[in-house]
Amino acid sequence: MAAFAGVKIGGPNQNPWGWFTELPANEDNAARHQVGVTPNDIPRTGWTREYDNPNVCQLRDYLTENNGIPGLELCEPHEVEKAAKLFHRDGFVAVRDCLSPELLAEMKATTDRAIMQAIESGPPPELRYSIGGSSASRQWFHDDAYCKIIDMPTTTPILEAIFGSSDYLVGGAGGDCALPGAVEYQSLHYDGIWQEPYDAQGKFTLKDYPVPVVTINFQMCDTDPTNGPIRQIPGTHHSHEPMPSLAEEPAWMKLSTVCPAPAGTGIFRDNRCWCARSNRHPFHLSASR
Repeated sequence: MAAFAGVKIGGPNQNPWGWFTELPANEDNAARHQVGVTPNDIPRTGWTREYDNPNVCQLRDYLTENNGIPGLELCEPHEVEKAAKLFHRDGFVAVRDCLSPELLAEMKATTDRAIMQAIESGPPPELRYSIGGSSASRQWFHDDAYCKIIDMPTTTPILEAIFGSSDYLVGGAGGDCALPGAVEYQSLHYDGIWQEPYDAQGKFTLKDYPVPVVTINFQMCDTDPTNGPIRQIPGTHHSHEPMPSLAEEPAWMKLSTVCPAPAGTGIFRDNRCWCARSNRHPFHLSASR
């Protein structure tokens, strides 16, 4: 049974707002957002959010057997050139042991506080949370633990290799999580926090340029096929293809998750790459040139 942010994963969901057997219809977007589900998410009609629900058991067995990127390579922090090469090839790279055991323990404690603050600051408990959203600054640098992840010997050399320079700025920090009972898939998206450059000839977009923004997601617990590893679609950081909806996605995309990977792993992501946060690795740091 995995533990995440003080919430046990693997038992019945004790949150009464998580017992819905059916989510509101697509057109009722306000009600759907109230339980942390976006309009593009496909509701699990007729499901109950219980560990031993037959549908949940079937999904768990299917994910155990199939979930995860085949041949996923985990780098070590000292493998700077390899990490940068994989990043530029796939649009992301997973690097284990980015956080020391001491810093990981401190970040886990911060996770508990941040998640509880997010839950207590909003409407009825949701399924997904953006931790930064519960802060007035929309960031989390007021916590000492976050300041410690800005410049680390396990991450800074890799960032410099990715950007080809030490001339970059830290743009923010926050986090995401999902509570037990979140059985829906989050729809694919990319984290565009920029404005496209003007091109009168219409030949170029930021997809054609070197990486503009990198986000590092730090995992707070070991990820496995069933506890919500992040989805990353390799190679899509330069793709001009239309992004599929959840209903259009092939099965392999839903199974394209970064697992297994131990707690303390840092997932360096090109923000242009298609992803979906299953959200069991709440802390992230974003940097850009």
